[in-house]
Amino acid sequence: MKNTRYKNTLGRRGFTLIEVLGIIVVLGIISVITVPMVYKVIESSQKKAFKETTEGIVRAADVYFARNSTKLYKTFETNGGLISFVFDEALGKKGISAEGYEITYSGEAPIAGKVLLYNDGTIEVENLTNGKYYANKDVDTPVVVTTISTTLTREELTKKVKELLDRMDTVEKENKDAKTKITSLQSENTTLKSQTQTNTVDIGTLKTQVAKNTTDISNISKNQLNETYPVGSIYISTSSTSPSTLFGGVWEAYGTGRTLVGINTADGNFNTVGKTGGSTTTTLSAANLPSHTHSIPALSGSTNAAGAHTHTYSETTSAAGNHNHTFSGTTSSAGAHTHPNHPNVFVDKRYSDGASSGGYPSYVNTSGANQRYFNTQAFDGVYTYTGSAGAHTHTYSGTTTTTGNHTHTFSGTTSSAGNHSHTVATTASTTGATGSASAFSNLQPYITVYMWRRTA
Repeated sequence: MKNTRYKNTLGRRGFTLIEVLGIIVVLGIISVITVPMVYKVIESSQKKAFKETTEGIVRAADVYFARNSTKLYKTFETNGGLISFVFDEALGKKGISAEGYEITYSGEAPIAGKVLLYNDGTIEVENLTNGKYYANKDVDTPVVVTTISTTLTREELTKKVKELLDRMDTVEKENKDAKTKITSLQSENTTLKSQTQTNTVDIGTLKTQVAKNTTDISNISKNQLNETYPVGSIYISTSSTSPSTLFGGVWEAYGTGRTLVGINTADGNFNTVGKTGGSTTTTLSAANLPSHTHSIPALSGSTNAAGAHTHTYSETTSAAGNHNHTFSGTTSSAGAHTHPNHPNVFVDKRYSDGASSGGYPSYVNTSGANQRYFNTQAFDGVYTYTGSAGAHTHTYSGTTTTTGNHTHTFSGTTSSAGNHSHTVATTASTTGATGSASAFSNLQPYITVYMWRRTA
């Protein structure tokens, strides 16, 4: 009989116990090394994605401020220069302020936290969270993402540390249990590798989208600025904050100490942009005054001829010491008359001139108050006289003797000589100068503000 040997075909197909244990040990070591690395990659990707989401929210807030700074001015003034946008799970992908303002964005929606917007355009992030990570940002620092809220109290932080320690114990226990799950982990490992590759592709796509969003936001900001304040625009405010801080662009202070005047092509003072002129005060000179004079005209004229009238005068000459008076003239022609040769003696009794009485000639003494008549006696002798020679005149002249200091009084009334007038005249002259030549103000009622002009 042929001796045959039993062949254990199963022993050729399977593993021995030692081999199985060896495999388990190797897989356990692989899991200890691989699983934390995979988790770390996943966590890093998620953490980075949440950080990029937070940065996108910050950019969205920046764009919102650039577009609405004018509208937000009163709210900033009321709230002390700050507007708080609150994020809540119920709000979805938007943050809303107490005044109803809202900002929207793309990316993962936070479930809690705040974004603080200040009136100078700076932005802070306060505990923005998706339930796993917390994002924070100060005015002068970038976004920082952590797994612990920065607002935890000491007790809460102690509790979190204890939770982490407990979690580490649990992980250690899970690692031990993983040795019994190596087969399933191999399958899961393959799945994780595939998922990691997918996540890598998604992260690359996300980065591309974030970069595109950043470019779009930058372009939107620039377009908004150019539409609102193109180069050459004037910005006026009561705040000293430069518009370059608020909107971007390059600005310079403009029109210091001056008012603005619209272009007037018909006026050489205002026909081009940027012309300056005027002064706060002006002192006038004679050349600035209209041509004029102040004169007193020469006057002349006559009193009204008011009919025949007279002028009465009365005066006494001054006693001027010894003096004499010279006189001369001609008697009036008074008709025919005679003159005796001697004014005091008549000697011809034979003649009578008809003025005698008792038949005797008369004697006439013609010396005024001493005039006497002798008509009671007869005289022998010759009586002579001038004949009557008709109307004629006599000329007389002489000088009175100086008789010492004396005066002469005269008075009388001028003859009424018919209508006449009296003429008066003055000399032309100019009034005296007046005025102080003080400068006067040209300033209109005004109020001061800050002005800037965009140059680039």
